[in-house]
Amino acid sequence: MPVLRRTNAPADEPPEYAVWRPTRPPSTWVARLSSWRRRWPPARLARMAAAVLVSTVVIVRTTNEDPGPPAETVEVFVAVEPRPAGHVLGPDDVQRVHYPAVLAPTSATGEPVGRVLLTSIGVGEIVAETRLLATDLAPDRRVVRLAAHVETPILRPGDRVDVVGVRLDGFGAIERRRIVVDATVLEVADDDRGPSLVVGPDEDLEIAEWIATGTLSVTRRP
Repeated sequence: MPVLRRTNAPADEPPEYAVWRPTRPPSTWVARLSSWRRRWPPARLARMAAAVLVSTVVIVRTTNEDPGPPAETVEVFVAVEPRPAGHVLGPDDVQRVHYPAVLAPTSATGEPVGRVLLTSIGVGEIVAETRLLATDLAPDRRVVRLAAHVETPILRPGDRVDVVGVRLDGFGAIERRRIVVDATVLEVADDDRGPSLVVGPDEDLEIAEWIATGTLSVTRRP
């Protein structure tokens, strides 16, 4: 415990006392070594050394590895803007880009300008042959969308179909007629809209007339 210890004061002055605390004896190198070994046991040092060695080998191997030849690329066309089904692609709708050959679809098309989209397409999507009509949309062809209540089978873009109309004639008899023959399904909407079809000359007018006076149904061609 602390004790009072007299200081060296002159004879004509009263003695002064100060608090004296005993000091710890200096640590020897043996004690310091023991403390260091307790904090860093040999097993821990071995694990750390092994981890550093493995990391060094990986870094050296990665740095020295030959990257090899660059990946092969192919030219594809991608959409610059979103476009709906039935749209005739123009020069400003697509852009030629380089794409990794291993990722490019096998159906990637050549020059798509002037071709008709079979399905809607988004920005950056590859214009593949499966997204286009097999033939260009002739000037006399029209794109029509049927109403949602028109009876249709399960369709896919590219299917060939007929449209049959049924109505009552002026004498009350049932009239049934195939008003569209060999139309191409352009798009099958995933909402409450009916499919869109590519029809021939004046067939769009026939569809409009029969919708107003009767009912329509779609049948898939064999």
